[in-house]
Amino acid sequence: MDKKNITREEVANQLISDPFFEKKHVSMTLRQSFLTTLAWLGVFLPFVWLMLPFFLPQTAGQLHFRTYLEGFVTFDFLSLFLFFAFVLITIVFIGLTLWNNYRFNYRLRKEPLYEPEVLAIRKRSLESFYTERFGQKEERESLRFYSVKEEQNLETDSIQKLFHNEGASL
Repeated sequence: MDKKNITREEVANQLISDPFFEKKHVSMTLRQSFLTTLAWLGVFLPFVWLMLPFFLPQTAGQLHFRTYLEGFVTFDFLSLFLFFAFVLITIVFIGLTLWNNYRFNYRLRKEPLYEPEVLAIRKRSLESFYTERFGQKEERESLRFYSVKEEQNLETDSIQKLFHNEGASL
């Protein structure tokens, strides 16, 4: 079996590439990493700010933090809110996963996703089309090399037209 050699350019066209991971884009990688770190600090710093007097009151006093009752109330509210949000998201994700697995196992595997009658029509029409154009099936399958004549070439939409004429459109 011959291996097909492809160039790097062809691979680059076929695959998704991300300049973030390429060596020649170091400045972009550093800039995006820095901005991402700043964004995550913006998310976590308010929680640290609220937790410091709550968990380490002596350290907060040394850093001259003013502790107010509203800070503790805010921290309690945020922790309660985030706990319930986490529980709710976990329940929803587990429920959706179970529902998806159920649908896959009991519905998608057992119900055909195509119409068997239409499939049979398509198979018959393709076989007669190939027999008319390229010869009998046994001959086609027994050959190791077959040269297609110019008039035997298929047009881009010939199979689609064939199915449409047979009443089994795609």
